[in-house]
Amino acid sequence: MASILQKSLCLFSSLLFHLIPLLVFSVHVLSTASPAAVQTEVEEADSLLRWKASLDSHSQSFLSSWNTTAGRPCNWFGIHCNEAGSVSNISLSDSGLEGTLQSFSFPSFPNLVKLNLSNNSFHGNIPAHIGNLSKLKILDFSVNEISGSIPQEIGMLNSLTYIDLSHNPLTGTIPASIGSLTTLQILYVQKNQLSGSIPQELGMLKFVTQIDFSINSLTGTIPTSIENLTNLWGLYLDSNQLSGSIPQEIGMLRSLTELALSQNNLTGPIPASIGNLTKLSLLYLTDNQLSNSLPREIGKLTKLTQLFLEMNELSGTLPSEMNNFTLLELFIIYSNRFTGQLPQDICIGGGLKSFSIKETTSRNSN
Repeated sequence: MASILQKSLCLFSSLLFHLIPLLVFSVHVLSTASPAAVQTEVEEADSLLRWKASLDSHSQSFLSSWNTTAGRPCNWFGIHCNEAGSVSNISLSDSGLEGTLQSFSFPSFPNLVKLNLSNNSFHGNIPAHIGNLSKLKILDFSVNEISGSIPQEIGMLNSLTYIDLSHNPLTGTIPASIGSLTTLQILYVQKNQLSGSIPQELGMLKFVTQIDFSINSLTGTIPTSIENLTNLWGLYLDSNQLSGSIPQEIGMLRSLTELALSQNNLTGPIPASIGNLTKLSLLYLTDNQLSNSLPREIGKLTKLTQLFLEMNELSGTLPSEMNNFTLLELFIIYSNRFTGQLPQDICIGGGLKSFSIKETTSRNSN
């Protein structure tokens, strides 16, 4: 009888030993989290598991830590939570994941601040309900196989400061709703298959510092509304099908250090207002149909290190003001119609590494 009682006590002690941590955890959750917070945590975990189940088998095995026995989602690979225990950061870049975003329940993550799925093999389109992520600040879907158009609902992410959709086969136009992202600082959509014109609403992004629309199929003119982008230091519109002239308003971008407009169908003269861009270091205007002579104001760009003007229809003499380019390292102007002498002191800075003038009518008479 004593033996049976002793065994019963041992069994009870063993159960109690395993139950105490669970009870302590439950009491902690109940005492530190509101019912709404607990419900959010449960919903977030369930949503992550349902999305995991929609991915290919390799991806599911890679996300093996995503399971109910591993505890709260905050302990799962690539998942970070805020102080309240709600998912605030999903970072799964370079994870070899393959699947779609169709089963990703964006509305289930009301406190998500960062979503980084870059450098994976996600395909399919970007669901419209991504617009539910009202607190999202960083969105990175770059280097995937995401197709379809950029949804208008992207404009509902009015807390965004960084968006990178580059290196995908995205099609369609840049939505006008992008102008609603008034806190945006970085906008990367390069190397897609985007078409249509650049929306005038781009000028509403007054805090943006970098815009890269290069290597797409964008048409139309450069919007004059860019004059409002006074914090912009990098503008990359190269390798598109943009037409018309370089707008005078470009001269309002006094913070610009890099301007790339190469490989488009731009016509007309280089505007004199370009002389206002006194911080400019890189100026790429290669392979357009730009004409007339270079404005003397170009000599005000004393910080230029790289100047590419080749494969245009520029003519006249090179202005003597270009002698001010004492920091110039790369100067490429071939395939134009320049005449007359080269500026006498174009090499005075001593840093010029590459100077190509072949296939032009320019000549040095010295």
